[in-house]
Amino acid sequence: MSSYSNSSTPSVFSNWNNGLNLSWLNPQKNRAEDRVEKEAETIATSQQVSEIVLSPNGRSLDIPQEEIQLVNSEEVGDLFKRKNGLFFEELAGTWLTYRHDWGEKKGQWILQLKWQEINPNARIFVTIAEGSPTGEKIIGKAKFSLHNVAPSDGAVSIWVDIQWDEPLRLYADYLVIS
Repeated sequence: MSSYSNSSTPSVFSNWNNGLNLSWLNPQKNRAEDRVEKEAETIATSQQVSEIVLSPNGRSLDIPQEEIQLVNSEEVGDLFKRKNGLFFEELAGTWLTYRHDWGEKKGQWILQLKWQEINPNARIFVTIAEGSPTGEKIIGKAKFSLHNVAPSDGAVSIWVDIQWDEPLRLYADYLVIS
């Protein structure tokens, strides 16, 4: 009768699993994951970082910073106005537009804008760009990415990533349909 040894038998799945959790097929993978978790604990306890989050493949994830601000209701404009006795709101719902200056930012941020008119069912379209203090949006050399837009009761949150070494002014344009 032949015996099976986990330590001397390489896993046939190691070259093609592409991040799938097949650790139950290879006990050595469990030991590797344990080492990654212990390294993360060691780093966290040495106070080099305040929080480490690991993805399923053991890599650390970038966690965005968060900020909450209020909408400036004086700057909100109706997209459709009454024309020739026809009120477009009756046909298309409420459409509102707003540009918000989020100030100087770099890296990843989750930015929440408090706005009473927003509800979880609102359709919200957002664009972001670098800009000047006067409100002009520009295309500079930095990459500005918008990852998610999530309306909630009285607010909308966006996840942005600004890939530049220095903080840059961030403008977000919101189109709200409710």
